[in-house]
Amino acid sequence: MGVKKLTFSGENNTAFQASKIHLAMQTSHSGILEGIGNECSYILSNNQIYFSDGFISIYGRIIEIENNTSINLEPDGNKYGYVILHVNTFDDTVSLQLKEGSSLPSLQQDNISEGQGVFELPLVKYQKTLVNVSILENTEALIIKSVQTVIEEAKNETIQHITSISTRRVERTYRNGASHYFDLVLNETGEVLLMLSVNDIVDRVFPSSIISYGPGTGISYFYDGNWYLAEMVRYDTSITITTANSNHEITELWIIK
Repeated sequence: MGVKKLTFSGENNTAFQASKIHLAMQTSHSGILEGIGNECSYILSNNQIYFSDGFISIYGRIIEIENNTSINLEPDGNKYGYVILHVNTFDDTVSLQLKEGSSLPSLQQDNISEGQGVFELPLVKYQKTLVNVSILENTEALIIKSVQTVIEEAKNETIQHITSISTRRVERTYRNGASHYFDLVLNETGEVLLMLSVNDIVDRVFPSSIISYGPGTGISYFYDGNWYLAEMVRYDTSITITTANSNHEITELWIIK
């Protein structure tokens, strides 16, 4: 018992240890990893499925699909099926396979983080006849969203909820370069939340109490992949917000009751 090094030079990790670590950092247990390579996209050409590169995690077990990996879909009868990634931890094998039948077959998806088993990930759904193959919408496909995507979705959902409740748009009086002037009497509104849009991208929600008289209050905002600082100054009947760049226009300012 004690402290054990894992991701250090010369140390050995078991597949089980590594999969547990990967699984803990994933937003869902199995699927194509979003944002890495071409996410295993594919085309059908001459009854052959060709995959682009990508990475897949099955309960933390990482599998790479190399570019131009292919599998044949010969039209050999009236069938429905999937191109699956077949993962078998009993013998530690992975392969692309066809799983098909007169109707869509069921998939075996064991929880291989708790023990040995088989997991079948559907990558392509298709229909065959005696003469051709057609691709069907694959609603069963699993995608592991990136953390950034999850954050953005949560942010957008929050903003949508905020804008659906009692709000009031604050009109901009005028603009001079990076400085934006708004008619807003904070002494009358009391403590409220303000929501700020830069170039039509809603980014910041903050309490009005942080805007002070005299020296400006800084508030950070994220735009076009970078963080910037805007300066806000409070007056008796208005506020001024100056962005970091004259190209950064404050397109909307809302009061959230």
